[in-house]
Amino acid sequence: MFTLPSLSAQTNQNFYWVLLTNPNLSSTILNRLKRLIAPHSNIHIVYTNITKELHNQKEYETQFNNFLTTIDNKREYFLSSRIDSDDCWNTHYVEILQREAISVIENKKFSEDTKGYMFT
Repeated sequence: MFTLPSLSAQTNQNFYWVLLTNPNLSSTILNRLKRLIAPHSNIHIVYTNITKELHNQKEYETQFNNFLTTIDNKREYFLSSRIDSDDCWNTHYVEILQREAISVIENKKFSEDTKGYMFT
């Protein structure tokens, strides 16, 4: 698994990593996953049956917004990226992403209909 080490090594740890997983995930796998992420306070599991194939964006947004209010409801913007278990990021990815997003926001270089979300 490359993902956890690459996210743990980020030079900027000011981010949440939301792991979307099926609520029916095997308890053996779920317990192993919980043990692996236990030392990382910025990693959270969200149980959802929503898959890419369902194209149920409204339901996903509702569940994701509910999750966001439980961890941090003071932020105006959220950046979202997708990373799979066999992927990894450069150690400066989060730092660069946040710096670029701040520049976009400060210079108002985004559509007003983004509802506070930016997807990478």
